[in-house]
Amino acid sequence: MSLKIFQDAYDLSLLYKNRTQNMVKKFLIIAASLIQIFALSCLDINGNPVAWWNLVKMPKAVKNAPFYGKSYLYVSPDNPTPTLSTNPINVTSPMTYTLNQLNTDKTVSFLFYNDGYPGSETNYSSYYGHSKGILAYTQTQAIYIIHSVPHFPYTDNVTNAVVLDIADPQTMYGQNMMCIQLDPQTLFNIAGIMTINHPAVYFSRIVNQNANITYLVKNVTAGYKFTQSIYSFTSNGNFYTYFAKDMAGQWDLYEDIIAPYYNDGFKVESWGRPYDASFCKPKYSYNVLNVLGVNLGRYAWYNTDDHSKWGIAIKNTNIYCSSDINRMNSQRKRGGGALCTNSTLLYTAFSSLITLEESCNELLSQTLSYITS
Repeated sequence: MSLKIFQDAYDLSLLYKNRTQNMVKKFLIIAASLIQIFALSCLDINGNPVAWWNLVKMPKAVKNAPFYGKSYLYVSPDNPTPTLSTNPINVTSPMTYTLNQLNTDKTVSFLFYNDGYPGSETNYSSYYGHSKGILAYTQTQAIYIIHSVPHFPYTDNVTNAVVLDIADPQTMYGQNMMCIQLDPQTLFNIAGIMTINHPAVYFSRIVNQNANITYLVKNVTAGYKFTQSIYSFTSNGNFYTYFAKDMAGQWDLYEDIIAPYYNDGFKVESWGRPYDASFCKPKYSYNVLNVLGVNLGRYAWYNTDDHSKWGIAIKNTNIYCSSDINRMNSQRKRGGGALCTNSTLLYTAFSSLITLEESCNELLSQTLSYITS
């Protein structure tokens, strides 16, 4: 009898052990899934994590677009061809999915910076950079969004929730934004270099402290003595280079910093009031050409309706840049930056959008015509 009792007790202990192990396994599976769900990411048009995405919002000048001022095209690793969204940008877009993480996960630290901050009628003084973007991070993940939209993003005055929309009048013109996923330390390195730009941080929620983030929020240069800086890094198998400049160097971002780095000219879509003419050899070291017209299928617009800031290399067919500073003479006196990537996919996607550019041959012809007239 005692042997049977011992056997029964042993069987019960095994049963309890197996059940406990199964419960632990289930808990670990659930915990892992929750970590995956709440991991900070760039989220695509379906709300799925991606290494990066890129959006271009169409201007109101595109009258036949499905959503007046809020139609957009997008590119991502899983969607390499520029595609027109079936929803407006403020409804289930990569922008709304990605930014909503800041509302749903209170462990995310983030800051917004913009030369045209929400509620302002005019820009900051030239001391602040002509810079626009979002930095967000947890202890394990981070995202960086560089964009061209003034007064964006903004928060609810009562709840401080991030409003998932681009408000008028910023829907008037074309805009662009790029999101990349990276590790927190790389983001902190970018933040330190970004202090050269003197970006105007207007909203922040910092859960996990970092010295470079604090420098940004307090508008203190992180010990850098130079007027421009270049930082290259790899994330999710993609190679990126971040360029920063301040107001003291009187630099043109593309002609003086980006083009020499790649030893190549660029085609640039940018805002201009007034526009600088294309830079051409031999007066300048590199050809930097204005993009004049953009087209996606039957949707077309001119640079005069576009506030976007992006560029592609002329010879190297894999260099794409997204910037936050305009290509105009007055911007030499402003800080700003650009995020460039070695991506044949993005180069091809944006090259396909260009329908008209201000070439150096045309400028030479105009000059000769003026001289001989």
